[in-house]
Amino acid sequence: MKLIYVGEKPFDNRYKSLYKSLGIETISYKNPLKAIDNLVEIEPSVVFFSCNDYPRMWKIFLSSLRDIYNETQTLFILEGELGNKEIKEFNFLRGSLIVPINNQNYKDVKKLILEKLPKSISTEVYFPKQDEIGLGFVKPEDFSFISGYITQINRDSFIFLPESIDEIANIKNDDLILNSSLSIDESIINVDFKVKLLGSTLLCEIINDSTDYKSLTKTLFV
Repeated sequence: MKLIYVGEKPFDNRYKSLYKSLGIETISYKNPLKAIDNLVEIEPSVVFFSCNDYPRMWKIFLSSLRDIYNETQTLFILEGELGNKEIKEFNFLRGSLIVPINNQNYKDVKKLILEKLPKSISTEVYFPKQDEIGLGFVKPEDFSFISGYITQINRDSFIFLPESIDEIANIKNDDLILNSSLSIDESIINVDFKVKLLGSTLLCEIINDSTDYKSLTKTLFV
């Protein structure tokens, strides 16, 4: 899943950590028109738009977004203060959420976003200690062995950090990895997953029904 952030200033770290915990890749644009041009290519699940930076562009952006994706396909979150007339326009254009500038209530924002995200995304995320959960698998392209560690895990996916970024250089989005070995404490379980590239890491979405993986996540979320 991908998020487009449109704003002059760097994306707020509080929101960055929220989307990272959900396995959502963030792509930033300072030019709203450039972001509009790339909507079809990126297929964002979320757009986070700074109204304060571009007060005259959010309506154009939201209208262009809704020409391509409906409100169930892509969320449009606007950071800014709107008057009553603009709020009506926001609702008419099928915006998703308005976040006040300098909002301090991060948990409420997270709750609202999670309510609108697809139900398949888990709201429970576990962040292992360094080297706590290891993973090894055979790369489908050349059958070389890759090892590394899991940096976060939820009920249907996890993020994998390889020991060397070069090891995942030729892995492609939607590659299927079968019979990988996930190790924690003295236990090893086998999991199958589909990969999404997230820069130097991989988002690994569990495929097939893994009873052992479900049992593991249950123990982590106790």
